[in-house]
Amino acid sequence: MAKTKTSLKAGDNLPPRGKSNRTRILDAIRSESVKSLLHLNGEPSRDQAEEAFFSHIAKRALDFDDKDSGQLLKVLADKGWGSAKPVMDAVSFEFPVDGTPAERAFAVVEAISNGSLSPDVGSMIVGIVKDAIVIEESTVLKAQLEEIRKVLEMV
Repeated sequence: MAKTKTSLKAGDNLPPRGKSNRTRILDAIRSESVKSLLHLNGEPSRDQAEEAFFSHIAKRALDFDDKDSGQLLKVLADKGWGSAKPVMDAVSFEFPVDGTPAERAFAVVEAISNGSLSPDVGSMIVGIVKDAIVIEESTVLKAQLEEIRKVLEMV
């Protein structure tokens, strides 16, 4: 193994192993707060801790006199359901499927210029056309390579 200025060796002043003070403090806070919520005497499990925490948050979130209830409802919603991903609306424009790559690209440019497509969607479509061309070219090249191999095997 190469020795560099950053290589560790015996006698180096290394940080202690194990939990950091920050982790110990957070564990203590979690343990004590969950014990009081659950009225436990022993150490709570992770599932018990999470359930007690979300139960406490839900009680406060549904108390509409609590000034933080709106924010707490948002926290619960974010944890319970993933955010909906934005989806682009379907677009329709004249696209020459059998046209040359240039004709396809110009059809997208024309759709952008007449307002049928937004520039970002048009750029995405041109990228898709470009990817399709690369796939088609590699497929054709593979077929031609197989033909050349067959011809060479006959010789």
